[in-house]
Amino acid sequence: MIFQSLKNLFTSKNVFAQMKMGGIMKLEGSLIFYHGGIETGLFKILEKPSTLEQIRLGSNIANTRLLAPLLDLGCALDEISCKKGTYRLKGSMAKALAAHVPLTELIRETVLYHADVARNLGAYLIKNTEGDYLKDFGGVIAESSRILEPFIKGFIYHTVKKTAPLAILEFGCGSGEYLKYYVDIHSGNGGVAIDMDASAVAIARKKIENNGIEGNFTVVQENILDPAAVKDKTFDLVTSFSNMHYFSGDARTRLFGTIHSMLKKNGRFILATGFKTGSLSSSYYDLIFSATRGLYGLPRLNDVMRDLKNSGFTRVTSVNLFGDSFKGIVAYK
Repeated sequence: MIFQSLKNLFTSKNVFAQMKMGGIMKLEGSLIFYHGGIETGLFKILEKPSTLEQIRLGSNIANTRLLAPLLDLGCALDEISCKKGTYRLKGSMAKALAAHVPLTELIRETVLYHADVARNLGAYLIKNTEGDYLKDFGGVIAESSRILEPFIKGFIYHTVKKTAPLAILEFGCGSGEYLKYYVDIHSGNGGVAIDMDASAVAIARKKIENNGIEGNFTVVQENILDPAAVKDKTFDLVTSFSNMHYFSGDARTRLFGTIHSMLKKNGRFILATGFKTGSLSSSYYDLIFSATRGLYGLPRLNDVMRDLKNSGFTRVTSVNLFGDSFKGIVAYK
């Protein structure tokens, strides 16, 4: 019987597709476990080895009948272990999710936002529509984008002058994480940070308060294409990180012209963003952004470099920050 079953399987035209479903199931199961663990605080609880009852008492979980299979799934994924009825963190992802905010928000973004794109993609294609996600996920995206923080901070450190204070404008500031870093580089650095999303602005304002840099930076909710709050100001440095997919080609040209006019003589515009390259990650996010109302597909490097030069920047350079798909650009006035 077993031999005949295996024979039937391996003579099937779809054998490799069927085997691939095992990998898909593991990915889906991982996301279900991670998201369930994040929403219930499970990973934080399991930093201390706990029994099923201790987990229930230490969390907001009322459905213990559902908790047991969730824990079993975590054990099957090798993210947690169970010995004599006591559960503890085991896998690197589970341990990271106990404390790493950008990673937890990236899981939320994937499960709630990206999965909805997958569910509705057929309708978007047929009806020529996109999903309205930004109003609900602006704050989540602001935090999850911090996953690229180490690469962006390295880019900032090697680009920003450290010998004199700079007047800085950061647009699309998201969670405001880099504002403190500018001050760490030089205590006199300061300026204005703007973002269109109210939830991101609230996060950034709270962050500058917690970091004690209210005297250096202010955060305002505004559109960089119509910047009333900074209309008559000029800056030594304008920065933007992971924001180019918020602009169509025409809007990007207008954006670069606006930034050029706001820079002082010898000022610089530095940006770091994802680019369309044909890689898996690039193609993935290009599709997600294209399916989102208010966003556009990833730009190509040559188009961005051309638009910067056409906007009056005298010299434009680029550097790889994370493979070919995520680059930093410095444009000089």
